Amino acid sequence: MALYGSRRDVTLAWDQTQERLQCCGVDTWHDWNRYGPVPESCCQELFGGQRKDCSIFPTITNLYSQGCLYVTTNFIRDHAALIGGTAIAVA
Repeated sequence: MALYGSRRDVTLAWDQTQERLQCCGVDTWHDWNRYGPVPESCCQELFGGQRKDCSIFPTITNLYSQGCLYVTTNFIRDHAALIGGTAIAVA
């Protein structure tokens, strides 16, 4: 998170993760407070790529409030059989 905005690959990885998983930060959106404003990729999408404005006044009503670690853990848990089967098939 400390490299967000200064390294293109890190910034792109965070933005894509937060947009696709609809999450923000590691544990919560408050994680970003140490590094600057909340990225636009944390703002909830309205439609057609437009987003709510959450960078200046972030609240749970205009941004993704769940942390990406929680969302990722739940995704893996919910899809463990598929992930395991795919890993076995590849091996």
